[in-house]
Amino acid sequence: MPFCPVQVIVEYEGATFAFVKNDEAQAGLDKAFVERDGGAIALALRDYFDKSVVSWEGVVDADGNALPCNPETKAAWIVAFKSAVVDAYMDKLKELVMGKVEPPEPPSPGSSPETTADGRSLTTAPASDTPAPTPEAGEASPTA
Repeated sequence: MPFCPVQVIVEYEGATFAFVKNDEAQAGLDKAFVERDGGAIALALRDYFDKSVVSWEGVVDADGNALPCNPETKAAWIVAFKSAVVDAYMDKLKELVMGKVEPPEPPSPGSSPETTADGRSLTTAPASDTPAPTPEAGEASPTA
């Protein structure tokens, strides 16, 4: 089975943002674009950022202090900024699909995966909350 990344790293304005797949946010964005409703698109982009960005580095306040990646910090940002970061993410996805950039390396066996604040793995867990199946006795491991 091929490795499918569940986290995509995007650089924007000197900061790095980690996105994970969020079906609900994607559905809202798709619907807004189909309806060609500018207001709905702006709100969908805001929601996409809020629900899909799980961590960041290099995001600082006016004094240069690192800002935490949390709902409170995200809520303080204007939609235009969130839209620009989501746009950079969409560009990165297009590059991945078209083969213009290499996908991230799969985690090495025994490595400690990165996790979200609620403990979900960002590098090895499947996109859903369903645990990955384990091989039955006598079956080869998919990573072997």
